[in-house]
Amino acid sequence: MSGWVLGLGVGLAYLVHKKVQLQGQQERAMDEYYRAGKPSGTVTTEEVRAAWKDTGGTRYKDMSTDLTNGEKDSLDSGARRLEQEAYAFDAPSAPLKIEGMPLVAF
Repeated sequence: MSGWVLGLGVGLAYLVHKKVQLQGQQERAMDEYYRAGKPSGTVTTEEVRAAWKDTGGTRYKDMSTDLTNGEKDSLDSGARRLEQEAYAFDAPSAPLKIEGMPLVAF
């Protein structure tokens, strides 16, 4: 009888040890996961988000780097003006009149 009690005790000790070990691994993994959101000493998440919103580096798209910023600005404003003219031309001045065909077999 003492053999199976000893076996149960060893099994219980193993399961408790395994539970403690897994909880420690889980806590370390969670700490590592949430560490990215915690403010560090140099950069905060607000600064990172502000940098993501800044699209100034893509403003001139495929323009030549040989052009000055003034030339790039004039080309960019011209492209925006042409884009607005195209939208104004394509936009309907009145609501579209929907015409349909009767679905009758002839």
